[in-house]
Amino acid sequence: MLTSIFKNIAITKNLHFSLIPLLGIMAISLTSCSLDNLVSVDEAEGGLDLDRGSIKSRDGALKLYAGSFYALQQGISQTSKEVALITDEITIKRGISSLSAATDSRTQSIDKYGNQVLTSVGPFQYLQTARVQAAQTRSVLSSLADTSLSYLIAATYAIEGYSTLIMAENYCSGIPVTTFEFEGDLVYTEGKTTSQLMELAVSKFDSSLGIMHDSTRFRDLAKLGKARAFLGMNQLDSAYAASYDIQPGSTFILTYTDNLRPGSAAVQDHFWTSPQPPADLNTMEVMDREGRNGLIWYGAVGATDPRVPIRDNGTPPLNSSLEQRKYINGTVKFPLADWKEASLIAAEYYLSIDDPRWLTVINDLRRTVRLADTTDPGSIQDRVNLLFRERAFWFYLNGVRLGDFRRLVRFYGRNANTIYPIGPYLRNPSGPVSYGEAFVFSPPTTELDLNFKYQGCEHGNP
Repeated sequence: MLTSIFKNIAITKNLHFSLIPLLGIMAISLTSCSLDNLVSVDEAEGGLDLDRGSIKSRDGALKLYAGSFYALQQGISQTSKEVALITDEITIKRGISSLSAATDSRTQSIDKYGNQVLTSVGPFQYLQTARVQAAQTRSVLSSLADTSLSYLIAATYAIEGYSTLIMAENYCSGIPVTTFEFEGDLVYTEGKTTSQLMELAVSKFDSSLGIMHDSTRFRDLAKLGKARAFLGMNQLDSAYAASYDIQPGSTFILTYTDNLRPGSAAVQDHFWTSPQPPADLNTMEVMDREGRNGLIWYGAVGATDPRVPIRDNGTPPLNSSLEQRKYINGTVKFPLADWKEASLIAAEYYLSIDDPRWLTVINDLRRTVRLADTTDPGSIQDRVNLLFRERAFWFYLNGVRLGDFRRLVRFYGRNANTIYPIGPYLRNPSGPVSYGEAFVFSPPTTELDLNFKYQGCEHGNP
């Protein structure tokens, strides 16, 4: 993992390990695939003896780009796991004795030990790396004046946008966005509010969309990211305007694999897991109505919804464990940006203006996977419940659920105790633990220790 590579790099300017994008540190060997499809790359190798001159070349720029995309890819992977655990999507299997209340990230986020908020180090580290190294990449690409790489410049803005957006969706209000220019200094910043981060993400996506190039995939990536950021600010009309023309089938896929790379001694770009057993994918399970408020993902009659594939393992000591089968060991295709997001944004916008097309959009989507039409439940509150349930099933394990929890509280007036899991944490093997009061993730303590402008989270509310 990158932590082991960069844990000792704070040799100048107190550069802390959560902001790790030193120039050239992501020295990636490019594959033979086209650059437009470069969304799965090997883990970084390299060191601190860097030659900026050698990086200021086409090959150097492409290696920096690959490294920034790798960091985003891993940040999204780890964030989706943390989101699944802090919400009702997934929990730890019973009988996994090595996972205790002290080490299980789910119980860290919910326990009463000091009433602490979950500090999610790995995702934060990767997302900050992706953001800063994307800007460094763009600096190099711009200096080359190579118009054939214009779409990669647009991609660097999209990478910045997504890394900023995902932090805004899942972390507390008050996140620093320190910069480190390619040929400049490390510049610390104060924490930005959730709204400020969303606005920053929109500006990055706008910059991406403002660059002329012919890659529809990257344009749609930026459009959907921009729409998602507007959604996070409750600007439903702007979210709809940003994404209404996304065509069905348009999806930007991240690819993860547990297969060994040629000549590699370790797994490079795995999803959720580390190479050593027990792999995370094998230690998780699905629970209906987790913490009283959770959705029914499976139900007594068995899994019937193709959007949330589940199987009943039934092997002791797991006590008839329900295992998710959406992402399993091997090769994982993860949709970073998918046309279905645009459809459900449209449905939410229509609902906000009392346009009956909100239900038509939902049912049109359901028919794509041969699900029966759903009906109008009548009340505004029940309509919102239905919409967010559809979002939960369509985006299951895609790292969206916590953002939707927070939107339900902030914009739809729901009480957090009716949204987040509450009561006893039934899967804790070490003894009874209750769900606590953590609603968001927080940056690692190194930000407080080394960033003199950062004062910590403004609050831990949704």
